[in-house]
Amino acid sequence: MIKQTLFVLLLAGLMFVPAGLFAQKAYIENTGGFNRIILDMSQTGVGIGLPENAVTNIPKVGATLTSAEANNQMYEKLEIAPQNMGGSNASPLLATPGVRLNWGDGDTRCRALNHNNSVGWRLPTHREMTMIWIFREALIDLGSTPFSIDYAYWTATEIIVPSYPNEKFSFSFNFAAGSGGSANNPSSYYIRCVREVP
Repeated sequence: MIKQTLFVLLLAGLMFVPAGLFAQKAYIENTGGFNRIILDMSQTGVGIGLPENAVTNIPKVGATLTSAEANNQMYEKLEIAPQNMGGSNASPLLATPGVRLNWGDGDTRCRALNHNNSVGWRLPTHREMTMIWIFREALIDLGSTPFSIDYAYWTATEIIVPSYPNEKFSFSFNFAAGSGGSANNPSSYYIRCVREVP
């Protein structure tokens, strides 16, 4: 049985300022003969839209993102997969809507992804997914398939729900509502992988 609690994120006033006003940007980068969709937060910081220490260059690949600190920091430059995760390892990316996977399968499939001769993919943190939501129209303009709105997306951020001590939960993000929630890990949601760009 899916146990889900939704909460509304107060984006504009608390975490972010509208992206067009400051140095956060989305663009195409051609590397190795491939066009890559990049979300760059490397010029953000105190006074320009994000809290102090919100952006880091410390890799999160391979990390268990259970702490508030790990979730609250976004990697400074991310490649965004242009499509949702597909149904097979032979065709890992598939046009929207893709397939819905449980959290463990989504995490494993992102970590195993080799797209455009690049490895090192992972699920985005909850805060990174929020930034992807803010930039969704710009990302679509750059070639991303639209983000699905009929079900949420998994994030890498795991949480502890004291009332269910024997179950694992993670944050999800609903693109229709622009809000996040938590769900137990066997639930099935969409997957959109990201890759840290050094």
